[in-house]
Amino acid sequence: MSTSNPHPAESLPPSGNVMDLLKDEAWLREAVRVEEAAGGDISAGPDYGSNLGKFLENPAGYQQFLRVKRLVLRGFKAILAEGNLGAGTEAAWVCGKPLVMRRLEEPARAVQTTLLDLLKHPDFEAQPMPAAMVQTIREVLRAVLLPEDWEAIATAAAQAIHQQAIQVAA
Repeated sequence: MSTSNPHPAESLPPSGNVMDLLKDEAWLREAVRVEEAAGGDISAGPDYGSNLGKFLENPAGYQQFLRVKRLVLRGFKAILAEGNLGAGTEAAWVCGKPLVMRRLEEPARAVQTTLLDLLKHPDFEAQPMPAAMVQTIREVLRAVLLPEDWEAIATAAAQAIHQQAIQVAA
């Protein structure tokens, strides 16, 4: 690599093979410096991070989105079941499902990383979902759902339980 060119993106090794740049320590150091100066990650390819819900434009990304959605909703359902809501479980699910999906349209980078890591878990499809995965989903939901979301879910469950009690008494 020529050291006269200070920007790694404009560099091309004499071989013409871009992969040879990875063998050039000076180029790598400069690439890291440029990335850090830009404030973070400079990457190529689909960005699974900034808009998780926007994968629809990319078939492979859409498949990944569907896997994440299925995982999170399975976890949410498991959490509701653990909550022992009885007659309120279905109402909490119906209320909470769209809230969860809305909040996952643009999650924080840490949430995205957590969810994508869960997809790599060997028990990703296990039934029932392993307790450790449910706990991770619980932490994700705590991070993405707003207090008013939880309030709406609790209210829906309480109203369903109330309605059930009224029907029993009738």
